[in-house]
Amino acid sequence: MKKIFYLSIIILSLTILTTHSQYAYADDLADPPRTNTNTNTSTNSASASLSDPLNLNSAENTPQIIIGKIIKAALGIVGSLALLMFIYGGLLWMTSAGNQEKVDQGRKIIVWATAGLAVIFLSYAIVNFVIKSLVG
Repeated sequence: MKKIFYLSIIILSLTILTTHSQYAYADDLADPPRTNTNTNTSTNSASASLSDPLNLNSAENTPQIIIGKIIKAALGIVGSLALLMFIYGGLLWMTSAGNQEKVDQGRKIIVWATAGLAVIFLSYAIVNFVIKSLVG
C-alpha cells in the first residue's frame, strides 16, 4: 500500500510540474514601463493579458458550444481516471507474487478499466458529433 501511495505522489508531482510551468512566464508579456517625455510626469503602465482557455468572450459562443466544451473537459478527466485504474490494476497484478486472488482482482480492474475507456471514447465521439451537427 505504501508503494501505491508513493507512486501516486510522484505522478501527481510530475503532473503539476509539467502542466503548470506554462504560466510561470506570464509577466514577460507585460509592457515595459513608459515615460512620457512631453511633461514632467512619468507613467508606469504595465499590463498582462492571458488568453481565455474556453474562449467564452467570442461572439460565436452559444450555450451549446460552452456545454460541449465542458463535457469534453469532463470526458478528458474521466479518461485520465480510467487510465490510472488501468495502471493500478497492472501494478496489482505485477506485485501479486503468485497470489491468485490478487491476480484475479488486478485482471478484473484492467478489464473494467478497458471497458470504461471504450465507453469514454464512444461518448466523446457522440458528443463531438452532436455538437458539430448543432453548430452547423
